[in-house]
Amino acid sequence: MDVSQFRELKSKVDRLILKNKGLKEKQAVIKKENQALKKSLENNRKLLNNTPVPALVIQDEKVIIANKAFLERAGCQEEDVLDKNYFDLFHPDYRDEAIRLHERRISGKSSPDHYETYLAVKTGTAFFCEILTKKIRYHGRRTFIINVIDLDKKIRREKKMIIAKKMEAIIDMASVLEQDCHYCFDMLDKQLSYIGRIEDSAGTRSTMILKEIEAVVNRFKLITGQLQRLSNLEYDPDKTVLFDLKKIVGDALSAIRSEYEKVCKSQGGKIHFNSFLRKLAPVKGHPDQISGVFQTIIANAIDTMSDGGEIYLTTEENSGFAYVYIQDNGRGIPDNAGKNIFEPFFTSKNGLAKGLDLSIAYAVIERHGGKIEAMSKEGSGSTFIVKLPLARRKELSNDRPTKNMIKDSHILIIAREGIVNNLLTRLFMSKGGIIINAGTVLEGLNLLRKKSFDLIITENNMSCPSLSNIIASLKKINGDLPVALVNTKKKINDYSRLMKMGVDLIIEMPLNLDTILFSVSEILSARGES
Repeated sequence: MDVSQFRELKSKVDRLILKNKGLKEKQAVIKKENQALKKSLENNRKLLNNTPVPALVIQDEKVIIANKAFLERAGCQEEDVLDKNYFDLFHPDYRDEAIRLHERRISGKSSPDHYETYLAVKTGTAFFCEILTKKIRYHGRRTFIINVIDLDKKIRREKKMIIAKKMEAIIDMASVLEQDCHYCFDMLDKQLSYIGRIEDSAGTRSTMILKEIEAVVNRFKLITGQLQRLSNLEYDPDKTVLFDLKKIVGDALSAIRSEYEKVCKSQGGKIHFNSFLRKLAPVKGHPDQISGVFQTIIANAIDTMSDGGEIYLTTEENSGFAYVYIQDNGRGIPDNAGKNIFEPFFTSKNGLAKGLDLSIAYAVIERHGGKIEAMSKEGSGSTFIVKLPLARRKELSNDRPTKNMIKDSHILIIAREGIVNNLLTRLFMSKGGIIINAGTVLEGLNLLRKKSFDLIITENNMSCPSLSNIIASLKKINGDLPVALVNTKKKINDYSRLMKMGVDLIIEMPLNLDTILFSVSEILSARGES
């Protein structure tokens, strides 16, 4: 190799070294940019995850991101949604329309960016919502961000405002009418007393007329009583007092028990009252108004049990609130009436009922900063839940093992949609439990094969295999897993037979929430020790 060739080769090597150095510098820049991009994407993901509005990110019709707000609203876990077909999240009745709109959008045709629909992510429980869609590029590919606006909550807020406005108008009207009614009532009462002293040759007819007038007077008393209660509903913070809610509930029950038991006996039915009232921290407000609320709810429960039945009253305290549960096994509330029972003047009863009592109860609880809900299924009874803020939290409570034991426990509830399912789900979630619902035995068995649970709760009126087959199937998958059975049929006499099947706990109806929490806590505690 001569000198010129060497120089040429050296020049090429130098150029390659220089080029390699440039490539390394470029590689370092790209690596740095990739790290920054990765960090930015992670921050964006965190930002989306912490957004209070439920949101999804879909790509190729698959869900690639589901934020916390969506998972909480849908009542599911990430694994229930991620990598699943987006359209499987829709209620079957609305799925085809969602697919049609999406296909128009990706083909460039005119399609609305937002529309109302129903999602049913879990166990067929649908919720009404508005879908807002935005097209973006993510990792260089066509992607859609989906915001889910919960219209159920919006409708409830609007309904609450409408009821509040109606109640304000009714209260204003009542304060005026009460005075006029009292004047008319006093006049009529005096005339009735005077007529009763007059001797009439037609005694029978006179007696009939007097009875009719007396009935009118009694009805007048009821109306004026309602008007007086309405006109006195003002919530004056300066006149509130601390009171014992347990005592108020107990006194309300005692105030109407004897009267209604007599009525029911005359109709051939007997009502059994069961109260499990635990000591609570004080509540601040107007005790007379709160007492009236519970008298109204108990009286309504009694009205649904003309043939007799059972009423359960239970109290509990959780997260700064007192809860009172009033359960009955009466005829329940008609399906088409459930959403309107707190509306002023709405009633499903015949006769003279004017539908004001529950509206008054609703207004009283709302003005005390609380909430009142009703869960009912026609023919299966009702449960009213009254929630009131405590005036102060207990600094020390020795009676709190239940919350600690249930918290973070995975509980599978295999039950049909209804009061039992809803109430147990709400109860255990309030104690920090992780609840999965299955509407059928088959669905429950499939979940049990895929996931790990600490407890199974089922009921003995599932519409497929026999109870013994259900328990056997559950135990076959996991023989050590405790099983609780909700008895929705007649009272069980032979508990030993169920225990031999593998049932660890029997929950009787109506539900005694304190007993359920205590018993479930014991089972979970024993499982943890083993």
